[in-house]
Amino acid sequence: MAKWKIVGGSSAGGILVRQGESTKAPQFDKRLSTGAIVEEIALKGDRLHYKLLTGTGPATGWVSIKLSGKELAIRENSTEPAIKEAAKESGSKEAEEKATKEAEEQERARVEESERKKTIEKAREEAEAKVRKEIQEKTAEEKAKKEAEEQERARVAEEERVRVDRAREEERLRKEAEALARKRVEEDAERASEERAKKEAEEKAEGDAEERDRKRAIEKAREDSDARARKEAEECSRKAAEELAKKAADERALEESERKKTIEKAREEAEAKVRKEIQEKTAEEKAKKQAEEHAKKQTDEKRRNDIDEMAKKGAEIQARKVAEQLVKSNAAETVTNKVEKLPHTQVRETKRRTGVVEACCLPFNDALLALFVKTR
Repeated sequence: MAKWKIVGGSSAGGILVRQGESTKAPQFDKRLSTGAIVEEIALKGDRLHYKLLTGTGPATGWVSIKLSGKELAIRENSTEPAIKEAAKESGSKEAEEKATKEAEEQERARVEESERKKTIEKAREEAEAKVRKEIQEKTAEEKAKKEAEEQERARVAEEERVRVDRAREEERLRKEAEALARKRVEEDAERASEERAKKEAEEKAEGDAEERDRKRAIEKAREDSDARARKEAEECSRKAAEELAKKAADERALEESERKKTIEKAREEAEAKVRKEIQEKTAEEKAKKQAEEHAKKQTDEKRRNDIDEMAKKGAEIQARKVAEQLVKSNAAETVTNKVEKLPHTQVRETKRRTGVVEACCLPFNDALLALFVKTR
């Protein structure tokens, strides 16, 4: 049966093991340790039924070999045994070495690809956590901003209530002042009427017509003076009320202007902060994209180099086999024909000499291969 190696769960102390095939089956208390070697009992999709060989964890159970595109378990030496078996059947030592190297290169490439995927997944998780944190911070800021606006509205409402109360108090005082002025005028009028009646009675009692006329003129002058005084008092009261009303209106206009300025300043600060957050987020996304492109470019370059190296080794091994066959056949003409038929090579020069045939070949990757075959 195939063997598997556990590569996931390094940060959690291993991977989860369940008692059944279903992902909803009860799970064991212990985890299957990272680096453990298990034997495959059954494989259904991405669910592996295993038997523990090395490592710690449940002796048997079901685990997932992949989770969200991330490998948790890999088949150990999945291609190497088959390739070695084919090489042994052909009886070629060079083919076996080539197959071993190819298997090692494939395993190395697969491990590097797995590591690259892990790195990208980790970067993606960190970016998601950062975005979630930014969203939480933004939500908190919006909540704080909303609370500040509510406090501002409450303050403005309180100021409006105080202003209304003040206006009402001023109106009440003005009305009381007017009532007091009217009361004083009425009292003065009543007092003047009583005095006039008294004076008329006195004048009647005296019977002096001339004196009565004089006194009446004086009384009339006094009444005129009192009327002018009352009129001036009323005018002063009206002007004072107008000045109070104008002052209250100016205060309200000033308060409204200050409130508008405060709200405008808060709105500009909030907009500036949002623009700054958007710029920072755009810069982070750009840096992340550049990092992913750089990692992908390095991986592709290494893959191309590995493929070139494997092709070079394959061309060298095939050229060596043809040279050995030519030495055995001891035919100079066959040397030239065989060299021309080598794959991925180009015959540069063929020289015939007495008892010696030299063939110089260039593989497709420009590494010079010189074959010297001596015939007698």
